[in-house]
Amino acid sequence: MQDFGHVFSLALGLIATADAELTEIILLSLKVSLSAAGVLGLGLGATLAILRFPGRGAADVLLMHSKPDEEAFVAAGWNAST
Repeated sequence: MQDFGHVFSLALGLIATADAELTEIILLSLKVSLSAAGVLGLGLGATLAILRFPGRGAADVLLMHSKPDEEAFVAAGWNAST
């Protein structure tokens, strides 16, 4: 258990001192993650915008809002009052 405490204190020290290598690693990780999210998001968005397939309206609602509301239904072309 002393090893965990030692490693934890080292990690906190690196964060507190804004270690250059750690900052470089964090920035690279963020760049890769955000790039992947952008590529996937744009690809999925373009696919939903261009292709017509069964369940497309439901996919629109699920991706636009975690909790569907009237605005999401209208955007998907559904009548929310029915």
